[in-house]
Amino acid sequence: MNYYIVVEGKSGESKVYPKWIHELNPELTQVYSPAEILHNNFLLVSGNGYPQYFRIVDGAVEDCNAYPSIDFLVIAVDAEDMSREEKIEEIQNHLGTRIEPHRVKIIVQHPCLETWALGNRIVCRRNPQDKELRSYLRFYDVRERDPEELPSLEEKNLNRCQFAFVYLKRMLFDRYPKLTYTKSNPVVIEHERYFAQIKRRLNETDHICSFEVFVDTFGVI
Repeated sequence: MNYYIVVEGKSGESKVYPKWIHELNPELTQVYSPAEILHNNFLLVSGNGYPQYFRIVDGAVEDCNAYPSIDFLVIAVDAEDMSREEKIEEIQNHLGTRIEPHRVKIIVQHPCLETWALGNRIVCRRNPQDKELRSYLRFYDVRERDPEELPSLEEKNLNRCQFAFVYLKRMLFDRYPKLTYTKSNPVVIEHERYFAQIKRRLNETDHICSFEVFVDTFGVI
């Protein structure tokens, strides 16, 4: 299978997705232009954020129609304040009839990539030392409750995605004080053992359901 992937974010997914895709299917090889897509390849491009990514999607549609070797156009976006269904409908409406629906796979990170990363239950220490992290856990313990249902933190004026980001950042820093998680440096969650724990959370609970679409899209059939 060959994939043309458009990720919404400017940096995070561009670095994380290739590593996670390799964990799911080591036979898939990353290439860097549509002309290089031949057999078991994926091309990944950044959409540079919302709403600019629609322009990148338009170019991807043209490439997919020009190169028959491309089996699937994959569009990965954050749901943010929308539901998964609303975000899927938004993208489908934008695509219209320009590409066959069976060639399109839409991955909605609900509400964001950090929500999936919060699915790693063992990265949070049993007795965290970070005072702010302890307050987050009292408010909504992502070890026990579905990270996808993480609410906004109104007292800090943080929406769901912003809260997920600072929650993950605090959790990782409490465990690994020498590492700093940022959008441009998400290396800690790229690791195969970290990814394995996210998959385990999906397999053992009914949590982070939107992550299953990612697994199904790139996993070995």
